[in-house]
Amino acid sequence: MDVAREARRAVEGGRVFLVEFFGRSRFFLVESRDRKRAYVVIPGLYCSCPDYLFSVFLRGRRRACYHMVAAELAMREGKYRVLRVEDDEGWSRVYRRIAAGVLGLR
Repeated sequence: MDVAREARRAVEGGRVFLVEFFGRSRFFLVESRDRKRAYVVIPGLYCSCPDYLFSVFLRGRRRACYHMVAAELAMREGKYRVLRVEDDEGWSRVYRRIAAGVLGLR
């Protein structure tokens, strides 16, 4: 997989979101190619996707998965959408997409 190319596709496809959680905490979500799952990204530190766990964290094959690179590109270029979560209903919608990504659900 070409990490840089996939990251660029995510950014240009509008799949990178900055989440403002109840006006405080911030993290990024990067949607999967099919937009059915979303992965939590803390730039430079963590991604909730399986590729990060196996290829980056456990095996050390790369320094980042494409979701992390996409979040970094989006920050640098200002090409992300802001998702404000201000109530329990909004959090439930975000949580379901995160859970689908972490658990590999479709």
